[in-house]
Amino acid sequence: MHGAERIINSREWIRKVLWIILMLGALGVSSWQIHQLYSLYQKRPLATHIDIERDSDLTFPAITVCDMNSLRLDPVKDWESTAAKALRREMKGTDWLNSEPEEEHNEDDEDGETEPEEKYNEEDEDGEKSKPEEEDDEEEDAKFIRIEKLMTKIAKTNIHHDLAELGHQFEDFMIYCSFRGINCVNHTRRYWNRFWHYAYGNCYIFNGGYNDQGERTILFNSSETGPFFGLSLELNIEQGQYIGSLTQEAGVRIDISDQGEMPFPLEKGLSLAPGYATSIGMRKVVIKRSDPFWNNSCMNDSPPDSINLYRDTMEVGYSTTACKKTCWARKQQEKCGCVEYKFPRPNSTRFCETSNKTDKACVRRVIDYFSRGHLDCSRSCPPPCKHNILKVNVFFEELNYEVISEDPAYELPSFMSDLGGSLGLWIGMSVLTFAEILELILLICYSLARKLKKGMDTRSTSVAVEKFQPE
Repeated sequence: MHGAERIINSREWIRKVLWIILMLGALGVSSWQIHQLYSLYQKRPLATHIDIERDSDLTFPAITVCDMNSLRLDPVKDWESTAAKALRREMKGTDWLNSEPEEEHNEDDEDGETEPEEKYNEEDEDGEKSKPEEEDDEEEDAKFIRIEKLMTKIAKTNIHHDLAELGHQFEDFMIYCSFRGINCVNHTRRYWNRFWHYAYGNCYIFNGGYNDQGERTILFNSSETGPFFGLSLELNIEQGQYIGSLTQEAGVRIDISDQGEMPFPLEKGLSLAPGYATSIGMRKVVIKRSDPFWNNSCMNDSPPDSINLYRDTMEVGYSTTACKKTCWARKQQEKCGCVEYKFPRPNSTRFCETSNKTDKACVRRVIDYFSRGHLDCSRSCPPPCKHNILKVNVFFEELNYEVISEDPAYELPSFMSDLGGSLGLWIGMSVLTFAEILELILLICYSLARKLKKGMDTRSTSVAVEKFQPE
């Protein structure tokens, strides 16, 4: 190590002091720089690379379309329908065919308990009359509560196969369907499969990879760009069959996702208004994330079932949205002993009753915790390591696709190289210098061992001479 020799060999004290100051300063700067380099290495920074690649054809995504009205009016009013009778029994006392109630009713819960009727005075505690704005807010809250109660009762029937008969049927909903010029209406089982959505009723998935029988189907590709080589739909929303208590808007909700991913038309979908033709293109973006710490900062393709309640009902894989909703539902199950109607029921857990004050208060607390991030669902649900993101689309604009990949930007070889540069720059040390220091330490230890052994041998000889010396 440079500097140490100068300190030892210098005869003038001022030179010794100068070299000591220089050596300590170099050691300090080198230590600081090494600490900075080690901190950078511990952060495991990532470098993002963006490439544009071209493919001869791209796999067409799964397209989910839902009518914004879940149940049709005429089948629900038909007393010959088994599902309609079950719904009428569940919704007894509720004005479920109009958006406004005809009269107020006290609802009995499953245990036969009746909620006390709440009475409101026109004047508040200070003697002032209620403002029109407050009355409007209360009216909106009451309308929202009625809808929540209605949706809970629909979910409680647990007869999705019968409810599907009351929803919008494929043959009435789908007037025209064409993919790459091929009619996709007449081959429903091959091109489409159906699932029940708590808010939209019957939703139909095109090119989802499975049919209604759970059998795998061939995925379709697009080898050309433009509307003719995409999916073209003409839909009939049957607005005359809408039930005002179930929806406040008319149209279709469309969601585009990867195959094997749970569609969430309410949270991620796009609304299409009736009376208009909508033409939108898409571009494919492939994101490859890196997990530099190997601590599940991104999720692989096969996560445990405990973070995806939708796997059992839909045979879908991991997605961040599905994981967060599963986390939300399990927190409700843990803290309230029930789940909202919008989630799959884990282990036959009961649905939370909005007419039950205890359930209602508990659900609100969990929702508040979730909105504030106190449930830690975001941290428990990292993004997938490999994921195809498809923006709201109908056809491919181009066959070029963007690949965004993450790679470690500062690994061990880079850290060792910078460490050697810092040591060499400030104190003139290298691997050979460390070898010389190690050699010096070994020589010192060897010399001390020899001296110690020599001293012990001399002491033993002296004792022997004294013992055998003649008197």
